[in-house]
Amino acid sequence: MTLTHGENKLLEALRGQRRGVTFDGLCAALGLGPGERRLLSSRLQNLRRAGRVSRVSGHWRLLNRVAPPVRSRGERNGRSKLTQDEVLSLRAFHAVGCTYAELARRFDVTPTTAQLICERKRWAWVL
Repeated sequence: MTLTHGENKLLEALRGQRRGVTFDGLCAALGLGPGERRLLSSRLQNLRRAGRVSRVSGHWRLLNRVAPPVRSRGERNGRSKLTQDEVLSLRAFHAVGCTYAELARRFDVTPTTAQLICERKRWAWVL
């Protein structure tokens, strides 16, 4: 979800607040008038649905989001049986008519793995 300018300003107002901020406190911090309160409420709900903020006991808080770990892919993965060159060779053999079972025996993988590689559902980034 991309954030609007107003949502970014809202997140900045929440940043650094340990206990959170009440709705009225946010309105005051952002300098909003009475007509803009409904818009603020809508933006807070959008951010809550996106998992960026939470509301506990009437106080809005910014949630700490931890990035998921980066996984090694391809031959940098310690469990990989193939290299990029072998994947290219496997696809080339399939293009000239080898069956998945033949490819599996030749490259020491399962027929399902050979099929997924040929269909680019595995190793899709290797051209």
